[in-house]
Amino acid sequence: ASTSDQFQAFIKNGDYAKAIDLYTSEIQGNSALEIGAVDFLESYLDEKWNDYLAGELDSGDLEVKLDVYTNLFDTLPVDTLEQIVQEYATTEEARSTYQEGVEALESGDYTTAIESFEQIPKTSDDTYEEAQAQLDQAKSSYSEEILVIANESLSEGDYDTAISVVEEAEKVIGETNELENFLDDTYTEK
Repeated sequence: ASTSDQFQAFIKNGDYAKAIDLYTSEIQGNSALEIGAVDFLESYLDEKWNDYLAGELDSGDLEVKLDVYTNLFDTLPVDTLEQIVQEYATTEEARSTYQEGVEALESGDYTTAIESFEQIPKTSDDTYEEAQAQLDQAKSSYSEEILVIANESLSEGDYDTAISVVEEAEKVIGETNELENFLDDTYTEK
């Protein structure tokens, strides 16, 4: 096998020490081989990044690859490494926050769910888009819950509490037609 093929096989098989030894002993100094090695590392890293985004590679496996690339970086500068490391950190944080939001939503803690989903930044995968749908669900559920509480207060003749509860809800989810209509009707009735 050629030197390039051996280098690629070592990387794919996780024999990173052998890959570095081969690079420093036979590839370094040969411009064509150096360019080929860096090109391979960049495309292989991109491939693994895309596997992670598609859910085909778990975060632990990707972290190992990123650690290796970080160690290789001193010898072999891979242009995309820094960007992928940053995107990975953002994506992992977003996925974790998303999971917290889902758990809060499922347990009926709508304010925590809303806060979690609102914190999620745009990511390379679809976590942000999924969070927006969950955010809408959390806001809708919270609004329904608040209106039930407010209507109970109204049925007891406690207009101030009903108004206060709905105004507090608007601080969390913003103004909605339902909440605004409730406030208009309650102020008029009061």
